[in-house]
Amino acid sequence: MNKTRILSSLLPAFTVLTCVAQTEVITVTGSRLSDAAVSAQSVLTAEQIQQINPISTTQLLNAIPHLSLKENANGAGQSFVSIRGGESNFTLVMIDNVVVNDPTNSRGGGFDFNQINVAAIERIEVHRGSPSAIYGSDALSGVIHIITKTDSNTSVSLAAGSEDYRSGALTLTTNSDSGLSGLLSLSQSQRDASQFENYDNTQALIKVRFNDEQQSHQLMLNYSSKDSDSLAEDSGGVDFASPMLAEVRENQQLIAALQSKVLLTNDYLESLNVNVSWSEHTQDANHPGILPQLPQGVPASEIESQYEEKNIDVHVTGQFQAVQWAAGASAEDKTGTNTGFLNFGFELPVNYRLEQTDYSAFIETNVAVDQLKINLGARFENPENFASDTAVRLAASYQINQLTLFSSYSESFKLPSFFALAHPLVGNENLLPEEADSVELGIKFTPTNSVTGELVWYANDFTNLVDFDPELFTSVNRSQVKTQGVELTSSYQHDWLNLQVYLGYLDVDVVNENTQLRRRPDWSGGVNASVTLDDVTTSLILDTQAEFYDSSVPTGLRTLGGYTTIDINSLWQVNDNVSLTFTIDNLLDKSYQESIGFYGAERQLRVGITWQI
Repeated sequence: MNKTRILSSLLPAFTVLTCVAQTEVITVTGSRLSDAAVSAQSVLTAEQIQQINPISTTQLLNAIPHLSLKENANGAGQSFVSIRGGESNFTLVMIDNVVVNDPTNSRGGGFDFNQINVAAIERIEVHRGSPSAIYGSDALSGVIHIITKTDSNTSVSLAAGSEDYRSGALTLTTNSDSGLSGLLSLSQSQRDASQFENYDNTQALIKVRFNDEQQSHQLMLNYSSKDSDSLAEDSGGVDFASPMLAEVRENQQLIAALQSKVLLTNDYLESLNVNVSWSEHTQDANHPGILPQLPQGVPASEIESQYEEKNIDVHVTGQFQAVQWAAGASAEDKTGTNTGFLNFGFELPVNYRLEQTDYSAFIETNVAVDQLKINLGARFENPENFASDTAVRLAASYQINQLTLFSSYSESFKLPSFFALAHPLVGNENLLPEEADSVELGIKFTPTNSVTGELVWYANDFTNLVDFDPELFTSVNRSQVKTQGVELTSSYQHDWLNLQVYLGYLDVDVVNENTQLRRRPDWSGGVNASVTLDDVTTSLILDTQAEFYDSSVPTGLRTLGGYTTIDINSLWQVNDNVSLTFTIDNLLDKSYQESIGFYGAERQLRVGITWQI
């Protein structure tokens, strides 16, 4: 929850990826089964990403309906993502089926999306709801699955824009008749708006794949780094920060994964799936501190953190008459370290090391009878130093002509972060897992192939939430938060026009506390539109947010005004090999704050060119 400023003073201030050979790579976030019951999901395809031409991954996420995103310093600072009112660390983040949440950070595992170079992304899938029964701990309110490039053409891209923005990307691909293919993607982007708003992002991606009629295998290696300077989170930004010094961060992430699928010839067994992964995230952060204009300030700090996770997941899928099923087991081995000090006029060490293993067994079934689908999932977890627990999810959908009714209920949990458990000043090894009970009811209307409408009501009950107790000066389980809301989405597709309009309402209740949660507007919405005339596609992204609460060390709790922004991009396909882009971000040059003292970028111009070979 991090509602109390003292905690801020201690900051370091399955789905198988590949399917049957010679078919498109498909994932189904929220289920391991291909024909699961309908649920609330959103997808951005490679074509849509190209049309949007985002400057960063956070800008790309802003185009996804019903996903609340705020950031500091326009890509140079931290980002905050909330699904259905949940904390940022309630969202499980995966890159190519590999979980990348880092529980050593003070946000409890919240992920900084700007450390992923947007040039490496082919597809994003968002599951709204709680699929912990599928993915395990961390997925209390949703899943964001980022799929990197797979079958892209060999190409070179260059772009430049306002405030010293420049980027470049090189993609090399090769294919053989034997089913073997490879991809190398290198990309870099830089922006130097000011001494308090600059970053340098580098990404390298290697994929080797083998497909035939009976099997598919993929080896993926992914390296990313982000060096950035920005005013510290909760400092009050350019309006209130004191001292007016940048926090300097260096982030690196390494991922290695092998994912295999073998089709089985048994009458009841369909496939054997094996996923093995290793990931490591490191961060060096030099925090200048925040002077205590209110009683609680933030000391300067120098912190180095490292998080390593090894994972193996094995499961089998099968079908018996109308019943699809998947069953398997997984094992995780996690190690987190924190080295450094807080500067109180003297250097106070805040070193810790924590290791944790987690063994899981899971099963998922899907029954399809005529127009009715029922999906049931359960996951038993036996984490080290915690009592075993089981997450469950029941979902159903029923189609009546052009109408589809769907619903789901889930019980899920999240282990406390390494930071909350092991930090030498505020850590508490006796913390209990955070828990959530979630329900959704929805209706989807498809009167024609080109028109779709969807209305969803949801409610979440989050309990045992970790918070900081200033009297005990430690982390405790005490908070309960109830959220409920409505999501309305409609879309229209035509040969030359794609249009999507969405509106969401969120109500948040912190039970028995007079507390307002930050960065959660009650109303939000947007419009995504693209028009194609001859060889030119023009896309518009409109994002609107009602007023919301935020806080900083110098100001305490404040209300920030709502805003509406418009980004526009034109893509001209000059010929089969060359395309040009012209982009205007914040077309209306709106002045707005996503966090206290952190202003959205002014009107920005960008141009780009891509050569495909």
